[in-house]
Amino acid sequence: MKVRWSGYYWSAQFFKFMKNHDLWLEERSDEYFG
Repeated sequence: MKVRWSGYYWSAQFFKFMKNHDLWLEERSDEYFG
């Protein structure tokens, strides 16, 4: 259960991180994927 909880916790943290960096990713998406 602890491992499962950790999985949900880190998934949420990662999602929050990505959401907070959407603008940063949009500005540089051409550099990485263009």
